[in-house]
Amino acid sequence: MLAGGRFEKGRFDGSRLTARPANSQWVAYQANGYAPDLLGDFALNTFKGAGDAAVGFADLFAFERASEATFTDATGVLRVAAAGVPRVDHVRDNGEWVVKGLLVESEARTNLFSWSSAFDQAIWFKTRAGVAANEVLAPDGTVSGCRFTTTATNYDGSVRQNANYSAGDVLTFSVFAKAGDRGFVFLRERTTGVPKDSYFDLVNGVPEGVNSIHNASMEDAGNGWYRCAVTVTATQNGDTAFEIYNSEEDLNTSSTAAGYTYIWGAQLELGTAPSSYIPTTGSAVTRAAEKLSVPSGGLPFSSMPSAVSLTIKGDVLYAEGDGDGAVSLLQWGSDSDNQLRQDILTLAPDAGRFEATQASGGMIGSVSSIAGVFGPGRTAFSVASRHGAQLNGAHQGNALIADGSAPPIANLAGAPIEIGVAFMGHISQFGLWAADIGDVGLSQASVI
Repeated sequence: MLAGGRFEKGRFDGSRLTARPANSQWVAYQANGYAPDLLGDFALNTFKGAGDAAVGFADLFAFERASEATFTDATGVLRVAAAGVPRVDHVRDNGEWVVKGLLVESEARTNLFSWSSAFDQAIWFKTRAGVAANEVLAPDGTVSGCRFTTTATNYDGSVRQNANYSAGDVLTFSVFAKAGDRGFVFLRERTTGVPKDSYFDLVNGVPEGVNSIHNASMEDAGNGWYRCAVTVTATQNGDTAFEIYNSEEDLNTSSTAAGYTYIWGAQLELGTAPSSYIPTTGSAVTRAAEKLSVPSGGLPFSSMPSAVSLTIKGDVLYAEGDGDGAVSLLQWGSDSDNQLRQDILTLAPDAGRFEATQASGGMIGSVSSIAGVFGPGRTAFSVASRHGAQLNGAHQGNALIADGSAPPIANLAGAPIEIGVAFMGHISQFGLWAADIGDVGLSQASVI
């Protein structure tokens, strides 16, 4: 079953070698007049197998995750999915909860904080502050949010927890916060040897005074809660405090009176952006890496066609330099010499460039967009590629210039299609055609 989405059981039976005109059931997914031979619309819980059969998620896709993990359901409540259960995630958009598709996090992440929501525990040191546990409804639907009060009348109060790190580590520090009679929190860290602060406006939902060495983000978690985060690169080895303050106003550490905000769900992790929340109690907890694929036995053909076309849509969160130089949207291959790929490059000067690759027998052909069409940060993408006698790609409805000298596609009928291999984000749709859908088809398939 799918966590956060309705699972419909179906049977994946039969096969065919070429695309054919879409019937009315699949017309919304057609490209250049042809329906995909295999379709996963994760946002709408719609899956198409061979012929025109409507099937279920498990009939087409294999999914792995060896731990529990969190996601937000259609009502805005943070839920926990059991190990091995895919997560259909939702985000807040203009005051409404909107389905984003399948949440795929290919990196294992560890929340280095213990007692991530229990700020009354002794491991959270308090300075000029008091914490009252279980005071307000938290993002997970339980009354577990803490009231965090600055008790001094001359300086803001804090709660803090120490953590070890090494020079060069990229750390992301986050917490869910909600306004009380104070409307600001700020996060302080000391990974460069001196305290650095970034402020968050909990009334208007925007980062305010952000330190120049921080990347800051703020995500609406509903019911007045916001997930506030900073990312920083450590320049020293250390075991220092990561501190949460509340404040009367932006860029002001002084107080004129006692005051409070609410806090819940702190997280410290190695990574270039906040990942899904990992609850902890007495020790650090790791969320396992996820794998999503189309097994070779689930492909809609038993022998490799002379041409195929592929599309994938969603959003991804990345920073320049992530991974091995690319966000890998999909990889289909028996080895690096025989494969098809779709990537978003992350290294300057190519960061944000979409690239489609076709390799056979060690010969490689590729087409790519200009740099900067995607990200960094959280960026929506909708891309497609066609592989055969010609290689071409498209992004956001814009076809690239076809390469007619690419090597022929390798026989990949016995290889799985791996989706979101180096990827932290949502996949809303994936489609495969056992045909070359042409540049018109690429443009149509890659429209958001």
